[in-house]
Amino acid sequence: MTSETLSIREVQRNASGNRDELLLALCEELTSQVGNAMRISYRAEGAWVDGVRAALYELLAFLDASPTLARLLIVGSGAVNTGVLAQRGRVLDMLACALEADSPSAAIGSLPAPFGADAVVAAVASVLHARLADESAPLLRELRGPLMAVIVLSYLGADAARDELLRSPPPREGGCELDRMLQ
Repeated sequence: MTSETLSIREVQRNASGNRDELLLALCEELTSQVGNAMRISYRAEGAWVDGVRAALYELLAFLDASPTLARLLIVGSGAVNTGVLAQRGRVLDMLACALEADSPSAAIGSLPAPFGADAVVAAVASVLHARLADESAPLLRELRGPLMAVIVLSYLGADAARDELLRSPPPREGGCELDRMLQ
């Protein structure tokens, strides 16, 4: 059973039939699923940077596995009802808080990012939005290194960002917590 099938069945059981309520319930269910997988992956790692990398991979793998739902969540959420838009805002706020929670202090000789994690999360969300808006874009998992570079730059400095860019790419298929949860 795919995450798309599971979510749609769950939402249909719980939503009253109103289109706006159905979209909001679907978005909430999907963000809950991927959020849980991201938390599990983050907590399985010892270091902050490794946990962030694992959680980011979960998100990217989910978006790659369900491109239609990914477009709804990331691209379409700005064009739908205010409930879905508010849900998206809450998710971005939660991601920023999670990023800040265990983060290291700014690298020696560098300034912290203006607006901290909010700016970092917004930058990552903007890149994902642009890629998902282009249906011919390559797999999002391939962006793990560049997105991690953006994330770690203000926390760990330019050397750490460069290391993320040089890191081996993630596997093209499988190997993520969400896949294991759905089996």
